[in-house]
Amino acid sequence: MFLIYVVLGAALGGAINRLRGKESYFVWLGCAALAAAVWFGSPAGPTWWVAAGAILTGLGYVLGESFGWTKILWATKKPRSTQEEWNNHPYLLKDDTGEKYGFYWLTEKIVGNESEDYRKFWKVGAFFRAAYWWVPVYIPLVTFGVTPWWYAVPAVALLSLAFWECYDRGFDGSHARSEIYYGIVYGAILGASIAI
Repeated sequence: MFLIYVVLGAALGGAINRLRGKESYFVWLGCAALAAAVWFGSPAGPTWWVAAGAILTGLGYVLGESFGWTKILWATKKPRSTQEEWNNHPYLLKDDTGEKYGFYWLTEKIVGNESEDYRKFWKVGAFFRAAYWWVPVYIPLVTFGVTPWWYAVPAVALLSLAFWECYDRGFDGSHARSEIYYGIVYGAILGASIAI
């Protein structure tokens, strides 16, 4: 059963994340798929408790995914840019989505200003952006007894590290391949989280 959830999660994750990246309303497909996986995959069976956990996990996915940071994605569109090219990019200088959600502040406190080393800045910023995505998913998974906390903590860390790695290495002129790579990774990890 564990392997089925991991493989099925990877396949669905790759497809759903690509669709979600293409059209934002597909985030609700991710919400429904994750809620269904929790509902059908919980060892406790279909109870009101599991139903509440499934719904909150799916909504956690939507909530976490909504904390976008456009600058992070722009960094992956120019993965081999020089520091000077980064500093002279007019769109990047005015992007404030990270400031609204605290990513920018937190990243700047750890690595300094993006104008000094944008590669390090965006990698650390991507880690925090992904953590913001997955913590709202794992809180109900742990609270409702689907996933043990000792699995959830490293899962969130791994998903956060994989975010920038998949987008950096998978970039091919568009985000299509990167989205598929990251979807496969998060689908497999979420599948394992539910089946464990």
